[in-house]
Amino acid sequence: MSEPLRVWSDTYGCARALYEGLPGGHRWLVAATVDHADTVLQQLSQLPENFKGSLYLILLEDERALPLETALREAEPRGVAVVGADLSGGPAVAREARTLETEGGLSFVESGVGPAWTSALEADGWPEGESLLASTAAAAGYPVISCAPEQLITTLTRWWQRTPLALRVLSASAEVER
Repeated sequence: MSEPLRVWSDTYGCARALYEGLPGGHRWLVAATVDHADTVLQQLSQLPENFKGSLYLILLEDERALPLETALREAEPRGVAVVGADLSGGPAVAREARTLETEGGLSFVESGVGPAWTSALEADGWPEGESLLASTAAAAGYPVISCAPEQLITTLTRWWQRTPLALRVLSASAEVER
């Protein structure tokens, strides 16, 4: 069972966590809203033993772009998994100006347009759909996937299997390394 190495709250009041795998891998970011928190945490408790790198989690009160943009700048991940729905991509998303306030009293304004995006994984049969979080990650230049909460570890593992240095190979070839 994987437990986070570190848990904290950011400037925007978002819960954040850091999971560490084996050394030598990539950094990844999982973005979810708090309504999916229980399922996401249950899924992350099942991180594979051969996972390499770091996984950052951000739990947002709702789909807010600015806290995610900040987390992306801090983590500089190899890719972003958005938890919500199984999507193959989505249209551009326009954000009307809105003022948001954190529990700590910080007010900030969000507005703008996020680009259309396409899943970094083949998602045959998955529909397209609007996702502010996926569009925000794409706007920052990161590969992105969107999956249902109960599919998080399965989808991440599928992505990691296609990414060099994301998983430690546990096979007979390990004998040759000795």
